[in-house]
Amino acid sequence: MSFGFLLSFTLLIAYASFVSGGDCVSSRSHVARAGVMAAAVGVDDMFPMVSAWADTNHFIFTGTTIIFSYIAQVTFLAGCFVIHGRRVENSRHCLTCQPVLTEEALKQKCGLFRCCCSGKPSRERQDSLLERLPPLILNKCLITTSGKVVTILIFLTYLGVSLWGVTKLEQGLFLENLVPPTSYYSNYSLNNWNKFYGTRIPVSFVLKKETDYFDENVRQNFKMLFQKMGSDEHMNNATQICGLLDHVNSQYLNRSSLSDFVANFKSFLTVNLYAKNDVVFSESDNNITALRCHMISMNVPDSMDQANLMLRMRNLAAESPLLVFPYHSTFIFFEQFVSVLPTVLQTLGIAVVVMVLLTMLFL
Repeated sequence: MSFGFLLSFTLLIAYASFVSGGDCVSSRSHVARAGVMAAAVGVDDMFPMVSAWADTNHFIFTGTTIIFSYIAQVTFLAGCFVIHGRRVENSRHCLTCQPVLTEEALKQKCGLFRCCCSGKPSRERQDSLLERLPPLILNKCLITTSGKVVTILIFLTYLGVSLWGVTKLEQGLFLENLVPPTSYYSNYSLNNWNKFYGTRIPVSFVLKKETDYFDENVRQNFKMLFQKMGSDEHMNNATQICGLLDHVNSQYLNRSSLSDFVANFKSFLTVNLYAKNDVVFSESDNNITALRCHMISMNVPDSMDQANLMLRMRNLAAESPLLVFPYHSTFIFFEQFVSVLPTVLQTLGIAVVVMVLLTMLFL
């Protein structure tokens, strides 16, 4: 849709350029640049929906359509614009291409004929007020010392605001901004954020494959995982919630056999209900098929710190010999914080390369 709109807009620009005696090389470059950039960005895996579409034949069909549309524009359509410009210059009718009668000859015709078959091209270009004023004002301002100083200050201000935005502007959604400042929720949200809870993330480590937790090495690996997790600068080791580790340190632990270990673990869960929903036993009740443990982070208000926390937890899970993965419902939003910088840099890099190549080819 965006490409079609851009193409239509470019055709209008090209038509105006030919009629006024100019050229449309720059317009053609804009269309080609847009098509190439759209295709290049489309295959980027940072955009799952677009990249999935790009893996199908639709991408090949659309790319071929853009290429042939561009070829038709710079060849056939340009020729049509030339013929149209000559028709307008020679005062010929838009449908019949017959010469338009002079004003004296038109006086002898009826009103309907004069309405449909009269007219002549404008011989003088008439610029609007908005086209005439900026050159006059800027030419007078920029040649003075004060004008140059003001221009430099404006540029430095723009550069400073851009640098501030890159380094200080935070990502994320602040729900209190969606309601008026006088609302109850805005007051509650700000107080909860600044004075009480803040942003504390309960990270869950999930093992969804049947594992022999009776094995001492497995329990030690699980214990080491949570020790490393608790030593992280943004994690609160005092908030650990893990039924397996609590069971290992309790009087319910039975090391005689796997069945006794599982049976005593179930007895432990009947007393300590906080971990009951974090353990799934097999249908035969002789092993554990899934397990999860939790630890709550410190207050992490910065979005990049949240994204880095997610990456560190994933690295801990990858380094562990256990088949475990960390999860929290907000991780899907933290993915954006991680991918936004490389995505922006890649998009800008593609745009710059395409613009340079097209400028070298067509200008």
